[in-house]
Amino acid sequence: MTAIRMIGLFAALAALGAPAAAAGTARQSAAAPDPWQQAGEAYDKGDCATALTLLAPRLKAGGDIAEKTLAFGYDMAASCAYRAGQQDDAYRYAIAGTALDAASDWLWRFRLILDLERGRLAPAVATIEAMTQGRGRALNTTPIRWLYSLSAKLKDQHQDDLRRRLLRIMADPSFSPEEPFGTADSFRWSYAELLLADGDKAGATALVREIADPSILSELSFDPRFAPMLPAGFDLRAAVERSLASARDIMRAHPEMVEPINQVAMRLRQLGKPQEALAVQETARAAIARADGFTDAEDQANWWWDGLSRTYAMLGRYDEMVAAMAAGAGKKELGEINVSQVINLAEAQLRFGKAEEALKTLAVFDVPGRSMSPYGEMEMRFARGCANALAGRKDAVASDLAYLHAHDADHREALSDLLLCMGDLDGAAIALVRQLEDPERRAFTLAQLSEYDAPPVAVPPDPIRANLARVKARPELKAAIARAGGTRRIHLQPTEL
Repeated sequence: MTAIRMIGLFAALAALGAPAAAAGTARQSAAAPDPWQQAGEAYDKGDCATALTLLAPRLKAGGDIAEKTLAFGYDMAASCAYRAGQQDDAYRYAIAGTALDAASDWLWRFRLILDLERGRLAPAVATIEAMTQGRGRALNTTPIRWLYSLSAKLKDQHQDDLRRRLLRIMADPSFSPEEPFGTADSFRWSYAELLLADGDKAGATALVREIADPSILSELSFDPRFAPMLPAGFDLRAAVERSLASARDIMRAHPEMVEPINQVAMRLRQLGKPQEALAVQETARAAIARADGFTDAEDQANWWWDGLSRTYAMLGRYDEMVAAMAAGAGKKELGEINVSQVINLAEAQLRFGKAEEALKTLAVFDVPGRSMSPYGEMEMRFARGCANALAGRKDAVASDLAYLHAHDADHREALSDLLLCMGDLDGAAIALVRQLEDPERRAFTLAQLSEYDAPPVAVPPDPIRANLARVKARPELKAAIARAGGTRRIHLQPTEL
């Protein structure tokens, strides 16, 4: 679960004059200890047992207590109940507390994460809908990854009505995430698909015109339903350049964060400017080495190392690429044992033909303990299967290849990439044709099959892209590409690992 913290709650309570209001309500003498103040002091000391003992009867009784005092009481009670493992009580306090006009944004977000943690999808959507009624800041400060996770779960479970209700809110202009790189573009895209299916072309077009994310714009530009909605003369490179300019503005506005540096470097790599990317990334090196160097280091330090490794790869600096990605793999990922950079390190080693080194990197997955998403499991198995294929261990590829066949829906291109790595051009052609026939994979696959700029520095030939060029020449794939709408020349570097 995403960590939720409250700091200095009693200080805020005291600043609002809550103890005086509570004392007056209880008709205590001025010298008598105030239970609300005592609860706040206990909370700040981490003594949740005492805080709950003091708070529970007073919250239950309600009465004439000032609403701000009551709201802080619900904050403390909900937090303490959760810490004590009393999740039902925590949720009860969250529901009761958010009924108050004075409820904190924190309590609204806490109510939502409790819904998500328990898999209560309908109540989660109802909570978000309630936030739109005067609690917009609570919604705009909700971590956007929670909202993407909820949307994905609703889609996976075919909860179409709930997902429509959610997307309607997320695509509305009033939803404006306060995270510097929080974007509603994916929600706009998904809702535009629903509107177009309903026959609302104007509504869908309006949403598409608001999208700025280059990855999404790339797929829209290959989708015959949406490509006409893009501005005339749409240029994907120009979209990346605009995204770079925006990331630079955020970097200047937030020198305390490393994520803007990561984003600027990524866009520079896409534009074929790895030397500039390296210069930007090096500005963070000293701060990355300090525990308090960046406010978002817990979530983003591993991605700084990841991006640095990718830059070194574009420059052909293999040893530095490996060292940087290994450093990232040594960092925790959202508080858990790292998965992404370990897999990315193996794939980077494969990119340079180092199959045996990739297998050593991936050996950590032979030991239980690294929890992976379905997508992550597919990516790991692709990397391991490819490494075994390149190392000549064909028998060892079988189990991973079988897994990718059985779970093809979990990853858009893992199966075709492994077949390409194996040199199974017949199998790869079949897989790619199937992807082009799948409406949900078609645009992505057309982008994958398009032509890109040559790398700025000569590096060893990528076995996957080398075999992809051979498969693209096959008549059956040419025909499938034509039916899907065709590929094009894109003046950017190919999609990163």
